[in-house]
Amino acid sequence: MNLSRLFLPLVFSLLATASLAAQSATFSLPVVSGCAGETVCMPITVDDFSDVVEFGFSLRWDPECLIFENVINRNTTVDGESLMDINTALSGLGSMTAFWQQWDADAGETCEDLPTGLTIADDEILFEICFTVDGPFGSSCDVCPFNAPQPLTVRKKQGNGDCTDDAILGFTCGVASVCVDPLEMSLEVPFGAFQPGDLMCI
Repeated sequence: MNLSRLFLPLVFSLLATASLAAQSATFSLPVVSGCAGETVCMPITVDDFSDVVEFGFSLRWDPECLIFENVINRNTTVDGESLMDINTALSGLGSMTAFWQQWDADAGETCEDLPTGLTIADDEILFEICFTVDGPFGSSCDVCPFNAPQPLTVRKKQGNGDCTDDAILGFTCGVASVCVDPLEMSLEVPFGAFQPGDLMCI
């Protein structure tokens, strides 16, 4: 039996699967730090963001640890194609959503009308979320993706003109580390004449 006939198709299948996985978009939030009352901003960066025609996600955090302030530094390339719909109506409860679609459905356009999807460079910022740190000293506050109310979704434009759903390969949570409360100490040094070997307490 020719084993190469058995294993070569399997190898090509695995390589094809790995290639597709490598092309799936990933989103990341960083680790930041700040003291209570300070403002920290978390940029959402992307990798393998190629031929994308649609994406959406929800983010959640503990509103008693992080107080939402605003969204800044929106990606002008993405917004230049079509404005991102960033909904912060539930930010007081620790939730927000983002959704972007390259075509104008209200104007009767469809994904198939697009010549290509949008590609941006690795590590580019989609936008930044800013919070006021409100957690206890030494704690950490997570900002993580969630599948509701806006599902985690990515659609891409394929070479044959079709638009297909693609899984978000990864979405790294952000962490805000709250600084440690500084310890203040005062020392009282006794006055007097001391000899070597004397015990002195302060």
